[in-house]
Amino acid sequence: MAAEPAGYLRLARSISWQHQVPGAKFWTFLRGKIEPIPTEYEYDYLLRQGWVEDPYKQLNEIGPEAMKHMRPGAEVIVIRNIGMGDVILLAAVIRELAKAYPYLRISFATTSRHGPLFEGVSWITQVYQISSMRGHFPAVLDLRGFAERHPEKYDFERIDIYARYLLGHVPDEYVFDVPTVHEEERTVARQMLADLPRPWILFAIHSMTTHLRSLPADQTTAVTAELMDRGASIIYTNLHPIDWPCSLNLTGMLNVRQLAALVDVADCVISPDTGLYHLAEAVGTPHVDLFSTWPPNRRVGHYKYAFPIWKGSEIACCPCFDKRPTCTTLDCFRAMSMIEICDRVEEALARKRNDIELEAVTAGGDQNGIH
Repeated sequence: MAAEPAGYLRLARSISWQHQVPGAKFWTFLRGKIEPIPTEYEYDYLLRQGWVEDPYKQLNEIGPEAMKHMRPGAEVIVIRNIGMGDVILLAAVIRELAKAYPYLRISFATTSRHGPLFEGVSWITQVYQISSMRGHFPAVLDLRGFAERHPEKYDFERIDIYARYLLGHVPDEYVFDVPTVHEEERTVARQMLADLPRPWILFAIHSMTTHLRSLPADQTTAVTAELMDRGASIIYTNLHPIDWPCSLNLTGMLNVRQLAALVDVADCVISPDTGLYHLAEAVGTPHVDLFSTWPPNRRVGHYKYAFPIWKGSEIACCPCFDKRPTCTTLDCFRAMSMIEICDRVEEALARKRNDIELEAVTAGGDQNGIH
């Protein structure tokens, strides 16, 4: 029998297509062919659920304790697929893991979209695209779905959950240095925004997870209009295209490196509970975070540049932790006034101005021999 060509799956068990496997794009996989993009998440889902098996990839999962007994030079691969926020905050924990085991090679496996965030990171040995991994991998820390399944996910901040598992403790301070944005990328980002008056404010309209974390359209457009009336430029940056009025609409146009560079040069970021504010924290840009179903102390407790808004303490159904998928009223968002959001943005912009002034004073002191 001829060997299966690379890039093909075989069914691990029989399935009921109509009732057990959601999503039309899965049909491609059930026939066997792998299409890494844009069906990468579905590919990963099928493997994790046991519907199919990949004869070209063998992952030997280990626990953190096993790392203490590994030979110097051995490679340990940490796997995390979605979303961008988890990848970024997990990177801060992996950094501490690399410090704790300097004699091991720590690699990271993630999706093709998020992998470029790790370009130029010195303590990451290699970056893998999960769906393209082939061969035998003897030491894998597979964290796909780990935090989502963790029994204490409602009680502790997510980054601490990762740290307690991988390190056995919570560090005194996390260092968020992923991604590393290069000066050439900043230059291109500034050129993209050059015709717009400052301040430059990046606005993530939708959560990539659920509509329960997406600011309603009328509130989004009202906030946008008010901030533009105050002299700001509003740039929409979501992954999926959307046609709403703003200063510059870049939805559906940016890869993750371009997005990171824009966040780096921006004056402020507005984001619901989704990946953009994690990216802003990583590059040191103040961010106004609009929380609905989760309280901010489960997400931004360690963040230095966060300006969160949450009305959950005033609403009986909050926090629901995304457990009300049929909710259409979104009272948790409706309780936020347009003026309150815009005033919070003004606070974040003031922080940015103070940081710039402090940098200027520090640079002048260094030049004049004042320390």
